[in-house]
Amino acid sequence: MGASESLLSLVRPELDSLVCYWLAALRDSALLSLPAQFSDQMPSSGGAFYKAESADECREYYRSSWPPILLALAMWLSKSNFKLPENAEAPQTWPDNRRESRFHLMMGIAVEALCSRTTYADDHTIQSCVRAIHALLQCEWCQLQLMSDIKLPIELCNVLHRLILTRDNLATQQLCVDCAHAILDAARCSIRINASEDLENGNIPETTIDSESRPKTLYAGGEGDDGIGQGTTLTFAMMELCLCVMVRQMPQINSAQMKSRSLAPLHMKRFSRLPAESAHLIRSGIQLLVNVPSLCSSKGRLVILPSVLYLIIGFIRESARVDENSFVPDLPPGHLTIVATTALQALRNLASAPPNDSTLSNWITVMQSALYSILLLCDADYRKDECVLMLACVVLASVAPRQVVLGHRESFHRLVRIIRSQLHSEHPQIVSKTLQSLSSLLARRDINGPFISSLGRDVFNVIRPLVTGDDVVKKVKDITEDQLPVIQEAFKTLEVLVTVADEKRKFSLVSLLTQSLCRLLCASSADEWRMLTQPARKIHEFALQRLNAVAPSWPVEFKQVLASHPVLKKQLESALLFQSSRQVQAQQVAKAKAVAESKNALLSQQPTIKLTLDFNAFGKAAF
Repeated sequence: MGASESLLSLVRPELDSLVCYWLAALRDSALLSLPAQFSDQMPSSGGAFYKAESADECREYYRSSWPPILLALAMWLSKSNFKLPENAEAPQTWPDNRRESRFHLMMGIAVEALCSRTTYADDHTIQSCVRAIHALLQCEWCQLQLMSDIKLPIELCNVLHRLILTRDNLATQQLCVDCAHAILDAARCSIRINASEDLENGNIPETTIDSESRPKTLYAGGEGDDGIGQGTTLTFAMMELCLCVMVRQMPQINSAQMKSRSLAPLHMKRFSRLPAESAHLIRSGIQLLVNVPSLCSSKGRLVILPSVLYLIIGFIRESARVDENSFVPDLPPGHLTIVATTALQALRNLASAPPNDSTLSNWITVMQSALYSILLLCDADYRKDECVLMLACVVLASVAPRQVVLGHRESFHRLVRIIRSQLHSEHPQIVSKTLQSLSSLLARRDINGPFISSLGRDVFNVIRPLVTGDDVVKKVKDITEDQLPVIQEAFKTLEVLVTVADEKRKFSLVSLLTQSLCRLLCASSADEWRMLTQPARKIHEFALQRLNAVAPSWPVEFKQVLASHPVLKKQLESALLFQSSRQVQAQQVAKAKAVAESKNALLSQQPTIKLTLDFNAFGKAAF
């Protein structure tokens, strides 16, 4: 066997036979696990690999051997659409060989082990069972089979919920959440097929399953018209599971546990001190939570949307909380943890999907309340990173309908205040993030007017000290690396303002932008270039790059500005000439380097040892 080959290459030719034997072994295990009162159901001749008289001696061996067999069989069958290989030799000890029978056998074995009250399974067995269920649900046929009776996925979610509640192993909890994602995918697959199936018009849903193999009834979604009932809706089971995942990692998300001041410190956990596994688990839980509304009707979404937003805002609140007992913050200001990033993405997904029916007005009210709730967190009496709260508000406002952003006057004024306060932060990274966020608001023509009026001057004030006064060149030369991204983002935001401005104000904004960029040019000769620091060189090149972009974007206004400011025009021309000379020199250096490398390559091909003895005479002597 070659080094590149694996042991799998030796097993693969026998897999077709092995799969059937694995299934037979699982059937044996299921029979041997039956209680004594069901002994009359045991086959009189025994199973595939045991005789009836040796059943008692085999039970312990089967009890310890079936988990890896179940996982291997599930992985193989999920890739073959749950069909057994044809013409495979297998023991014929089971009268019912239908796919449905195999599915219920494997699912029953796994679920029985996961929720057994008589035996306590170790983490390895639990994880093997959950992995097996997850593998089964990667097969479309199994997805539809599970969704043929809504009680099955609801009960499966309840089993996973109990596991998350009772098992402290984070890897086990993560596998349970992954399995819940697979159940949700199965539900959405069933909804899609059910919605696209139209027998009267002859429409055939896009699926790999033929109509004869599909269950007669499929889960159609649209839950919530009559409420979200416990035990009757998949939505409730999913929400319950999501809440359990989140509270297990961050108990303070559940406000009921925090009402008692004596118990609150016991339930408080800091994001910065969570292990990476917990953070990834919370992220998976949020991603699951934000997709639960897809199971509901428009009315049902409105029922659960406040709860979903409450949990997401809770994670935003905890992400912004600064440890009051720490003199030095665990995280730099404005830093977004993996949980905060996921929560903001979930908020964006929810705010960008308004309904298009009669529930729109109520949906807008709920989203307005969400925005206002985040803004109120700025008034909390604990230490917090307001940049995180500002980013959450801007993420929501940048995608939500106009009525959500501008329909509540106090929310708008609070949003402007928090953005302005972050623009005046002493931390450059916060100012840079604020400018990036503000650009997304200014780019929306349906809402940008009030923001331009309120914050346009503040944007220019970021760069005003640098581009005004008599000692501009000295200021540019003294720029630090920390200031560089702030200046660049401020000019990009000004460009957005020019892009969205009306014709009356466009010339003045182009003039402001052009003059400010020209004042950043600080090198027109090689001597001046050598005297510049690295940040000053970067800002000089940035200014040239943006001027080259401004000129073709607004050519008429650009020419008018330069015509009315001859000093700036001459400064720009000198900088462009010097840039072209530097580019020519760089090309010449690169060409010379390539020639030198080719010469070195030729020299390296010649032999380094030369033979001084002539062997021609030996050849003549031989003849």
